[in-house]
Amino acid sequence: MSESDLWELLQDHAERYPDMEAQDLYLLLHQRTIPPPPLPDEGFLPLHKLAQALGVEPQPWEEPVELLCPQRQVARVYLRPFLRAGGDLRRYFAAAQAAAAIDAASPLSAELGLAGSLLRQWEDGPVSAHDFAAYIARMNREGFPLVPHSPAYVEAYAPVYHVLSLDALAAPPR
Repeated sequence: MSESDLWELLQDHAERYPDMEAQDLYLLLHQRTIPPPPLPDEGFLPLHKLAQALGVEPQPWEEPVELLCPQRQVARVYLRPFLRAGGDLRRYFAAAQAAAAIDAASPLSAELGLAGSLLRQWEDGPVSAHDFAAYIARMNREGFPLVPHSPAYVEAYAPVYHVLSLDALAAPPR
């Protein structure tokens, strides 16, 4: 991804999620570059139960789709607005499975380095360059694992999404 594409993504997320922390920025970049783990085959039933428990009233900050990587056609697709728009839960599940099979994009380390460079130039960015660098150093020692959102982000935004393949989501049902 180009520097301008990443800059645009960071600005969009900073505006939408002003309470995000270094951990949330790291997760965003992880989701952009590395395929998500597949949902288990029996995962449709828990997803269905989650959808029933949530109701379908989206939160004010929930866009139906947050494009993460246009080249790979992967996005965060929020469950509440997806269902409210009449989305098919089986297609959602299939698109989550398909996202796990998409090849990785540029190396995560390259994305993290570019984001760190952009943060150093961004005086009022959502995350300080120092905090982000310290968090990345820790993640490097741990082998760059997939992490959840920070507790502050979860409390502020209650995110309910999956990283999906947009190509699979748009494909005709089988």
